[in-house]
Amino acid sequence: MREETEDGPAVLLLPITTKTAREHDNRMPVPIEECMRVGMDPSRQASIGMNDYNLDYIETSTCLRHNVPIRSFSPMFMHDLIGEFREVLASRKAQQIIRIPSKTEELSY
Repeated sequence: MREETEDGPAVLLLPITTKTAREHDNRMPVPIEECMRVGMDPSRQASIGMNDYNLDYIETSTCLRHNVPIRSFSPMFMHDLIGEFREVLASRKAQQIIRIPSKTEELSY
């Protein structure tokens, strides 16, 4: 989810997981057709977690890969996901996870 902030354009990144949700987790299942659209294995029953997220500033990111083709979910799925995530944010059931990569961390391209 892209946001304009006073520090510049940023993206909120939500985790995709195949772990079983705990009772208090807010998750959105990734439908089979969306898995196939982005090249995920639909048999793994992935879901998108909404209780924690990373915030990364596009212009200064050391984690985003700007020269790699990106597959994306359908606009309708993203609309539903963003709507649910905004509700989770508004209810204060989500927290930002600060991730600081080490200088020796290798990025996979």
